[in-house]
This record gives sequence, C-alpha cells and structure tokens, in this order.
Amino acid sequence: MAWGIQVRSPGENAAYLQVQMTRSYWFLSDWTWYEQIGLAAPLTILATVACKRRWWDETKIALARTAVVCSLTAVVVALLFARAGAATHTVAWLQPLRIFQITYILMILGLGAALGERLLKRSVLRWAVVFCSLGGIMLFAGRQTFPASTHLELPKVPASNAWERAFVWIRYNTPKEAFFALDPNYITKPGEDAQSFRAIAERSVLPDYSKDGGDAANSPRLASAWVKAQAAQTRLSEKTDTQRLTALRPLGVDWVVLERSALTGFACDYANEAVKVCRLPLGAEQTAVASIR
Repeated sequence: MAWGIQVRSPGENAAYLQVQMTRSYWFLSDWTWYEQIGLAAPLTILATVACKRRWWDETKIALARTAVVCSLTAVVVALLFARAGAATHTVAWLQPLRIFQITYILMILGLGAALGERLLKRSVLRWAVVFCSLGGIMLFAGRQTFPASTHLELPKVPASNAWERAFVWIRYNTPKEAFFALDPNYITKPGEDAQSFRAIAERSVLPDYSKDGGDAANSPRLASAWVKAQAAQTRLSEKTDTQRLTALRPLGVDWVVLERSALTGFACDYANEAVKVCRLPLGAEQTAVASIR
C-alpha cells in the first residue's frame, strides 16, 4: 500500500518541498540517537512480554505481539518510503511512525500493571513511594527543560519569564487588531522556554518555524505564505530598520518583538532584560527612520 501511495502521489512544488525538509521528525534518517533508542526500547520491552508466557496471560501477550508487529511494520515503511530523498513525500507526510504512540501506551500500561500486581500490591506506602518518585523525576525534568519559567503560577504573581512578561504586556497594551512579527525561531531562544506568543499575547503574528511550519507541512496551500514569512522574519533582530520595513510592510505587520540587544530607531513602548516591543513607523516617521538606519 505504501508503494502504491508513493507512485501515485502528485508532484510537489518548490515551496512545499522546502517546508517538508524542515520536518526532521518525518524522516527516520534525521532522528538523533536518543530518538532512535525511543523506538528500540519499547519494542524490546514488548517483545519480552510477548515471549514470557508464564508471566503474562494470553490477552497481554496478544496485545504485545500486535504492538510489536505493527511497530516493526511502521519502521520498515518509514525506512523504505519516508525518505528525504524520495521523489515524493506523501508517505512521510502520513508519518507512519506515529503508531508508536499506541506502542508507548501499551508499554506503560503493561509495565504499570506488572508493577502493581507483582511489587506494589496493596501497600499504600509502596504506592506513595512510586508516585512521589515519578513526580520528582517529572519535576526535575521540567525544571531542566524550562529553567527560565515559573513552575508554580499563582494569581497576581508576575511571571519570572521575560518573554512571557512581554507577551502579557502586549495583550493589555496593544490594539486587538495589531499584527506582529518576531524571529520565527523565537520559541527555541535561550530563556524563552516555549512560551507561545498567540496563546499569551492573544494577537496575530506571522507564522513561526516550529508550530506553523507543521501546519504548512500538512497543508500544501499554506506553503508559499509560510516560506515568505520565514524569509521576512529570519534574523529579524540583526537586520537594519530599513530591511525590516522592506520585508514586513508588504505583509501588513505594524508591530515587532525584537531581542533587547537589537539596534533600532523604532519607538519601543516596552522593554525588559530579554526583548523589546516596538511599533513600525508610519508616514514621516518611516522616512526619518530609514534615513537613520
């Protein structure tokens, strides 16, 4: 079936191909070593379950075998057809390896059931120790992954994340129809901690690289607009004001979020230790800015 889909798929234009190549998770050859371990480990665990007849009942063994067969099939399909160098990428777009979401669920349920049946049993203390240990691990991982953010948010307590504070300021101090631009890779900037502009600021913004790139990869009609937005916003804080105006004005942008170190003659109504929020000039202001930069 994967072969049939591949040979019958229509051609892809340059813009859509460019978007596809940014989705590394589509192509197994682009996965890092620890991501590849994430494929091998659950298969190994479930294969062990499938082989231990005296430990498991027939239902669990059947589920484990089904998961292993389906997951291995997905890996083979990905290796053969979901390749960056393929003529078309429809199979890659279908993301066959997403079946591992079911594999992970079955693995967790199987291990959890075995832990409860064989070790924890009816001991409240054992259950408490396990849950506290798992919670502690998750807390540690969360703080390591997002070190610049508040992990316990309380009412009326300002956010510790500078990017988040800027986005909150935008929500309450800019027109609802304001249209923003910021670096398309802002969500992976040091200290940004994956704070989402749209969710916090509640304002429109040009497409970003990660989230909106995924939408464009799934909807070819969005590809051209996404490519244009990436070109206009890339290295936005390093551009001159004239370059910013030239790139952003045709797209309807009237506000920008720049890194604090960015050089600009724009009027910046808000700034903190990480970023500043600036208005693109209009009319005579634009001419004055262009003459400065």
